[in-house]
Amino acid sequence: MSLVHTLSTASIKRRQNSLKISITGLKSSFGRARSRVNLAPTKKPSSKVFPFFRLPRKIRDQIYSELFKLLIPARVVVREPNGYACFQDDTFPRAAFPSFCYVSHKIHTESLPLLLKHSEVILENLFAVKILSDYLKTGLNLRFVRGITSLTFRSTIAWHPQATQTTRGLIEKCKSLRQVKIEVPASACVEWEDGKLRVKQKKYIIDTIDLCCLLDCENLKKVTLSCWGGAQEAKTMDLQVDAVFEPVVLWVQQNICRGSGVRLLVEHGKGLGLGDGR
Repeated sequence: MSLVHTLSTASIKRRQNSLKISITGLKSSFGRARSRVNLAPTKKPSSKVFPFFRLPRKIRDQIYSELFKLLIPARVVVREPNGYACFQDDTFPRAAFPSFCYVSHKIHTESLPLLLKHSEVILENLFAVKILSDYLKTGLNLRFVRGITSLTFRSTIAWHPQATQTTRGLIEKCKSLRQVKIEVPASACVEWEDGKLRVKQKKYIIDTIDLCCLLDCENLKKVTLSCWGGAQEAKTMDLQVDAVFEPVVLWVQQNICRGSGVRLLVEHGKGLGLGDGR
């Protein structure tokens, strides 16, 4: 056997051995890759779960509701959200909410719809009605509608048909509304005619104070008519104070409360009279 033949044979064997090693290494790499792909997914650590959310949603809502009952004033006044007023606790819309609302995103989302559940929301004028109505129109603000259960309309808010569109729209939004309080001034029920004070005709009063929007409140339980003034007028006409507001009271009693389970409460407060009108 020649030296050249021996060297050629040795070279071929080295190449074969090198090829075997490469193939073995390649198989090993594929095996490791396949084993990594087939690994069972690791379990999420249960210690990260916030225990509060293991409670039923109904219980969580009760907790939110009770916290807001302690932290939000019983009477909340609607005011322009710009300026200092939005930082006061007794105003709405608010610049900030109770601190527990920011513990987690889920608590924030779940709790805020119940923010006003135990508060009387007071609307001082038609501008306030528009502010609240516009605020509840779109986006995340819609969630507050669920929590509005009590609305109070001050005596400065007109109820004649041409002015009730905004008010009607607000009431329609508040599907959870259970209590409505309306302040009725004596000036809406009496007038001077030929130098004498008299109670306006029933039809005129009802046409002027249009409360038909209350008929659409499916969850309404109580209507309060807060009658302002009337004592001076009643004395002038030699009548009882109740007689001054009787047309409005009877209309609500017959059209809103009768057969519906809605309770009517009539209260009287001091207010400015019409003067002597002469």
